[in-house]
Amino acid sequence: MDNAKLKTVFFLLMTLILCSCFSKGRINRVANWDETIGVMTKRLYGKSSVGEFKYTYKNKEYISKNGTGINVPGSIPGEKYILKVNPQNPEEYIPIDWKPTFTDDEQIALTTGTITKVYKFMYFSEDTILASHGINFNYSVDDYEYERSQRLPPNFKKLYGNLQVDKEYKVKYLVKNPQRAILILDNE
Repeated sequence: MDNAKLKTVFFLLMTLILCSCFSKGRINRVANWDETIGVMTKRLYGKSSVGEFKYTYKNKEYISKNGTGINVPGSIPGEKYILKVNPQNPEEYIPIDWKPTFTDDEQIALTTGTITKVYKFMYFSEDTILASHGINFNYSVDDYEYERSQRLPPNFKKLYGNLQVDKEYKVKYLVKNPQRAILILDNE
């Protein structure tokens, strides 16, 4: 190997090591943060992984100023996610993109859906390069076909070992807007 290739390999290895350290630090940093539900109020197009959120924490309402990372293709305003909120600075939060949710006051219904793709991708978040996995799935409501994406948790292989393309799962959807849907993986 020539000198340029060795430098490139060394640079790539160091980048992966540093990113791994930063990523673990970020996960540990938010581990003790509180959870609340946030509503995506706006998708900032042109910034494919950014959405603005509105959330209530300790009886005070917060609205994100510049958005924050949420990397779910096809996310729409009105979708709700679990947020981790810094108790020392409640304006600092991180949406958990593999935890979409509905609230008790929303009317939901069930249908079945089929996973069409399981994928892996890399993205930048704050000071790190992160690897994540997701699924695409199709489902039908009133003879209309929908396609959605949903992120998977980092430990999805352990949680959902039988996850596979073309397998049917239950799908929860919002009655007044069936485009908001969550594939239920916990029923395996």
